[in-house]
Order: sequence, then C-alpha cells, then structure tokens
Amino acid sequence: MSEELKQLDKKTEVAAPETIIPIGEATAESVFYREFANLRKGLEEQKKLSWQIVFGVGIAFVIAIGLAVLEITLFHTRVDKDALDLQSQYFQEIKDVREKGFESELRLQKEMDAFKARFDNLDKPATKPSK
Repeated sequence: MSEELKQLDKKTEVAAPETIIPIGEATAESVFYREFANLRKGLEEQKKLSWQIVFGVGIAFVIAIGLAVLEITLFHTRVDKDALDLQSQYFQEIKDVREKGFESELRLQKEMDAFKARFDNLDKPATKPSK
C-alpha cells in the first residue's frame, strides 16, 4: 500500500501546477486520499490494539502459570507439613507408651520390693521385745 501511495504522490508531483485537473478527478482523488488516510489510521489503531491484546494474553498466561506454580508449591508444602505432623504424632504416641511402660515397670518393681520385704521379714526369726 505504501508503494501505491508513493506512486500517487509522484503522479501529483509530476503534474505541473498549470495543469488543469477536472473537478470529478480532483474530488475522487481527494476522497481517495482522505479515505486512505482514515483506513491507514484505523489500521494503525487496530495494530496497536492487537499488540495490546497479545501482551495482555501473554501477561495473563504468565500470571496463570505463576499461580499454578504457587498452588503446586503450597500443596506440596502442606502435604509435607501434614506428613511431618503425622510423624510427630506417632513419635509422641510411642513416647507416651514408653512412659506408661516405664511407670508400670516402676510400679511393678515397687510391688515386688514390697513382697520381698514381707518375705524377708517372714524368714527372719522373731525377736522378743526386751523388757
């Protein structure tokens, strides 16, 4: 289109100022230039708008990818935290069972010591109280 415009510009430059252009041709030519300029202006605006759309879609795509990565990261972090919490809970239960076992063992040891003390007292000869 720019070549056509250059050719039309050359035609108008070649024509001598004394050359008479018929009214119909002059009107058609001025209408053509005006419409061509309007079309060109509209095309440039459309081109700007299309680039804005391309950039907007690109930015939206990058944001969507970022959100997906963020969601995946948060999900895996939450899964890891849940696994650690569950593991911690199991270790706490094991610790509680060991403590209960230790307490039971201490209680049984005390009871055994008490029985031993009774049997030891039975094995010893009774002493008469002194007067």
